[in-house]
Amino acid sequence: MAPFCDGKCYSDKWTIVKRGCCIAEPGRSSTACWTGEKVKCCAELDPYDCFWDGTPPFCFGSCDGKTHWPHYFDSKGDGEECETGFKAKCCRLR
Repeated sequence: MAPFCDGKCYSDKWTIVKRGCCIAEPGRSSTACWTGEKVKCCAELDPYDCFWDGTPPFCFGSCDGKTHWPHYFDSKGDGEECETGFKAKCCRLR
């Protein structure tokens, strides 16, 4: 965390997809580092082992975070649209 950044991913299931001092993400700090660099770490997901979670009309899709991680959030997802909330596309870690 800025200002002292160490630029590491803390799991062998995560890889660095972007390096840089001021990586801005929605709701995340874009404060510059005094030392080191920031990195964006993402899980390596299997795009062929996924499912949608969340049931219309009130969708609160989520993934277990153990075997499947969120890949994408959408109000329509795999079909019927949510009146509130989002469906989560959950994919297995590689």
